[in-house]
Amino acid sequence: MRQTTCILRFSILLSCFLWTVETLPAQPQAWGGSPFNLHIEATEIAGLPGLQSYAWGGSGGQWLVIGGRLDGLHRRQPWASFDEAGQNTFAYVVDPVGDRIWSRSVEELPAPIAEQLMATNPCFEQLGNTLYVIGGYGYSTVSADHITHPALTAIDLEGFMEAVRSGAALLPYVRQLQDEQFAVTGGHLNRIGSMWLLTGGQRFDGLYNPMGHPTHVQTYTDAAKRFRLYDSGSSLTVIHLPAYSDATLFHRRDYNILPQLFEDGRLGLTAFSGVFRPDVDQPFLNTVDLDSTGWAERAGFSQYLNHYHCARLAFYSASQHRMHNVFFGGIAQYTLDAGGNLIQDTDVPFVNTIARVTREADGTMAEYKLPQSMPELLGAGAEFIPVEGLPEAAPEILDLDALLTSAGADSLLIGYIFGGIRSDAPNIFWSNEGELSHAESRIFRVWLKPGSATGNDQLNAASQDGMQLQIYPNPNDGKFRAAFVLANDALVHLRVFSPDGSLLEDFDEQQLQAGAHELTLDLSAENASLFILELQAGEQHAVQVVVNKP
Repeated sequence: MRQTTCILRFSILLSCFLWTVETLPAQPQAWGGSPFNLHIEATEIAGLPGLQSYAWGGSGGQWLVIGGRLDGLHRRQPWASFDEAGQNTFAYVVDPVGDRIWSRSVEELPAPIAEQLMATNPCFEQLGNTLYVIGGYGYSTVSADHITHPALTAIDLEGFMEAVRSGAALLPYVRQLQDEQFAVTGGHLNRIGSMWLLTGGQRFDGLYNPMGHPTHVQTYTDAAKRFRLYDSGSSLTVIHLPAYSDATLFHRRDYNILPQLFEDGRLGLTAFSGVFRPDVDQPFLNTVDLDSTGWAERAGFSQYLNHYHCARLAFYSASQHRMHNVFFGGIAQYTLDAGGNLIQDTDVPFVNTIARVTREADGTMAEYKLPQSMPELLGAGAEFIPVEGLPEAAPEILDLDALLTSAGADSLLIGYIFGGIRSDAPNIFWSNEGELSHAESRIFRVWLKPGSATGNDQLNAASQDGMQLQIYPNPNDGKFRAAFVLANDALVHLRVFSPDGSLLEDFDEQQLQAGAHELTLDLSAENASLFILELQAGEQHAVQVVVNKP
């Protein structure tokens, strides 16, 4: 993760925005009803530490939590960032119903296993009673350096968790396979049938620094690595398959991925947003669908409201033929105001937005801001842990129809959000000395309630315009670039308005071809704190707020 502004700068931006927000011209509002409502309530378990970017597995209604960090957002100084003191050296068994925890140090395990199980941002997936953990980044005493661990570790959950609770030896319940292909952090591990996919992420070895100094080697995988995994219970065998390689679409890390039931009934995955685009140091807005035969960008959709890895869940409604993906807070480049205007901050701050991305029966997708929000700037590096035994429409996709039937007119506990980063302010990176963010120790119960056709889930109209409009930098001094994508050849017309709706600039129309484009604009002579930029290209139309002279 990275942020690139200070609290002072954000405060000025916020003050500029607040006094004008009521006068911004509202976009045409569309409300998607509320197919469901969510309620979130906090609880605490004594002795449970704050953790973020960890791995987890479940058995018997309890969780095993390993790895991750005990601190908040990483600091910018190489010697302080991802230090040993912040590594989680314990395995925790958590009983969220009985409010109990048990813990054991993983340092009693052999060093190659122990060091991986203390790493942050590992890739993990549970199959039956086994939790598989790949990669992860952290300090290695064996290597005497920070590394991305080139290993796959399999944990027998029932045995390991009982050993944690009873004090028995841990090693009989852990197996490890060393493989350089598995040196990945910030990616995701998933299954489609018998095929495993290790999608996105990077290999990062050495000390982090944000200034480009040669203290590390960073290599994005640019791929969804595919393999077969054979686990006899005592040994692990991996057969690597040809990867899905795409240096543009898979050049992303610290993103969200969720299993999907596509409009034609296929089971697959969708990779959402993430960072960083290869052409500009900004988050992705597009998404990528993967299945057992290949991958493709989902045309015509842009995700604006939740960009980094955060707590998330997937619902499917067979009665409505709709796939819902829900994202809880985290870090994002955009927020959506009450008038439907996208408010952009290219420093990509912490947010409290809860949003859903819904795939309709015809395959079209749209993003909605839910009326509920996280109680603070929470969610980044957190996980949603479902209640065990809930009905599923497909593996790891909750059956919304069955859940709402169970809830009736009341509410139903469907899971928990645990951990992640809690930030004291949206933008903290350049002012953070370790005191402005923390690893969250609270557990948030998530309750599902019936929705209504007249609900107020707020459609983000920009998510469907297909233009992926991004302004950078934003805030700016009146000089900025506008990047966008055209679905077809089109006559492009750009206009700029003041917050009160007055036309400031009306640029000549120009014919552009389908594909990605970037325009350089200079509005520094205009005396306005905010601009409204409108871009019309054939049937495509996009509007964004531009913050000037913060």
